[in-house]
Amino acid sequence: MSANGSPALASSSFKQFFDLPRRSRAAWYHLLLVFWICVALIFLMVVPYAYDKHNRMLYEQALASDNLVIQEFKSIYENSILETCRTKNCNFYSILHSKKLIALDYASQMELVSQLPFSDFLWAVVVMLIPLIAVIGLASCYVSNIIARFLFIFLTISFDVVGVHLLSGLPHANTKFYYIFGLLISLLFSLCDLFHNVEVVDHPGTGGKYAAIALQERHKKWTSILGYCLAIISLIVGTISFNTIYYIRALFGEGFLTAPTVGIGIMCGLFVLVFIVGIVGRVRQILAEIEDAIALLHD
Repeated sequence: MSANGSPALASSSFKQFFDLPRRSRAAWYHLLLVFWICVALIFLMVVPYAYDKHNRMLYEQALASDNLVIQEFKSIYENSILETCRTKNCNFYSILHSKKLIALDYASQMELVSQLPFSDFLWAVVVMLIPLIAVIGLASCYVSNIIARFLFIFLTISFDVVGVHLLSGLPHANTKFYYIFGLLISLLFSLCDLFHNVEVVDHPGTGGKYAAIALQERHKKWTSILGYCLAIISLIVGTISFNTIYYIRALFGEGFLTAPTVGIGIMCGLFVLVFIVGIVGRVRQILAEIEDAIALLHD
């Protein structure tokens, strides 16, 4: 395809933007590392805020029409409706279908959501991002040891998520969501940075007569790592698929499932996408580098 506006050029530009660049473009790497961490943390804050605001609207509508039922007391309510319908000859299933079931803990959360102005929420997001941008940016530029970088990035993101949650004083809690996905984000980006900066081929094409054997052993090791990465992401996706709906039903209530399910699905999709591009994609690049080095030795 031609160079001006061709699909091939557009695809190449998109790949260069999305994929974290190698050491040859260190400045871009630092910027994009901080950028994608910020994107993930913005999603971490915005997603639960958005689905709680949507569910607050449903909650108010159910309260106004006297259709809100606490899920833990569902059986007691069903028995009372059944007794009423026996004497008044009403439609039991029609009455029950019109009710909104909400978990008891989530009902108290809905009362807190109404106390959270958008300006306070926005300020909490800014408070989370500004120190994180500064600390991660400096660490990415000046910490060279890959293990030290891994620990620094992991602990910085984790403390930032926990600190904002504990110190901001926001009534909008969602503790489980913040801690679970915050920990996953910390681990994910620490591993992405670790795999990106590891060097497996020092000087392709040189190294003595045993260099090819050493490279082949490295190739076997990284092939195993790739298999483990694919197995881990398959296990995570499988576990989430089987357990998430049951967990969401118990946490939010059957009448308030849709918005949280979409929100958690968005976070899981972001997690899988970054895992595939940042970790699996990087391991495949490492394997390609080893294969190129082996080919140079044979030449």
